[in-house]
Amino acid sequence: KEFAWTREFLEDYRNKIIGVDHPEEVYQFNLANLYFYERKFDLALDTLGLKYHDLYYQMAARRLEIKILYETDSPILDSKMEAFKIYIFRLSQKRLPEVQSLGNNHFIDLLRRIVNPATLGNESRIKALRSQFAAVKILAERNWLSEKLQEL
Repeated sequence: KEFAWTREFLEDYRNKIIGVDHPEEVYQFNLANLYFYERKFDLALDTLGLKYHDLYYQMAARRLEIKILYETDSPILDSKMEAFKIYIFRLSQKRLPEVQSLGNNHFIDLLRRIVNPATLGNESRIKALRSQFAAVKILAERNWLSEKLQEL
């Protein structure tokens, strides 16, 4: 939560990103991520691009968008989760390693269970969900999902 330090770091090194073909995309994604953790969700969405050249940034950006939609109780969360699930399925047919496919699918599956209205206030369901979470070895956004489970 060192937001001022992170912002300064991003600005200081914005023009020094090496080893990637599109350094501005790296900067923009990380700035959007900073806005997300500062709970500046509108700025995060405005900054977040979904058309990244790098496949892993594409997936990370879509996950970040879904996290923002969750945090803002957006009515389009379900449709974005479904679209992401289809996107991952299509990628896994061609060029996505299995570990990436599993991690992203588990992210969506667990988040769907968290947002399910039957979960809210249902201690036995929440306990089962926490057990499922602990059993999953490959999971994208593990720390964030853990926080959401604790909030239940």
